[in-house]
Amino acid sequence: MGILLLLVGLLGLVSGGLKLRARVRSHVGAPLFALAETAVGALIVIASAAGLSRARPIAWVVVVLGLALVLVSTSAHVHRAVRQRRGRDMSEGERLQEYLRSRETP
Repeated sequence: MGILLLLVGLLGLVSGGLKLRARVRSHVGAPLFALAETAVGALIVIASAAGLSRARPIAWVVVVLGLALVLVSTSAHVHRAVRQRRGRDMSEGERLQEYLRSRETP
């Protein structure tokens, strides 16, 4: 159980860190789910080192909640990325239409 706690904590840390890095690079802002995922991942790693795996029911709840947070954060990240991409594509089409209109009129 200790290894499972450690792996879930590392999953949260790495997943949240990569999402934070992607958001910083795209200049969108601070994602709350990714911040929470990183913080909870760090807490789970610390808890696994402190011996939380000895309390089996609590450890299972922590594992399930950690995995649920990773899934929710990932779905929110993907949804935001799709929405941002769709907005970029729409604005690109509008700019192209405006450019073509300006080139047609002498």
